[in-house]
Amino acid sequence: MWLAAYPGFEASVWYGFVAPAHLPAPVLDRLHEAVEQAIASQAVRDQLSTAGGVPLPGPPAQFAQLLRSDATRYGKLIREAGIRPD
Repeated sequence: MWLAAYPGFEASVWYGFVAPAHLPAPVLDRLHEAVEQAIASQAVRDQLSTAGGVPLPGPPAQFAQLLRSDATRYGKLIREAGIRPD
């Protein structure tokens, strides 16, 4: 696998919900609450588990940090590997 050329590099798959920038805080809070309730339901947990997923609910700021972190990490990999779009 091509990632073998990058010792210590770890790739994982995650899913999350994103919203438009500058979404009013009350709307974001309501969406976040709805997603948290869905993730808490046994039916959703079972579906995720069947697909090999592990639900990791958390506050929107935590997800924003994950997005920034992954952008930095993958950006570095892309630059070092010289990857260019076709």
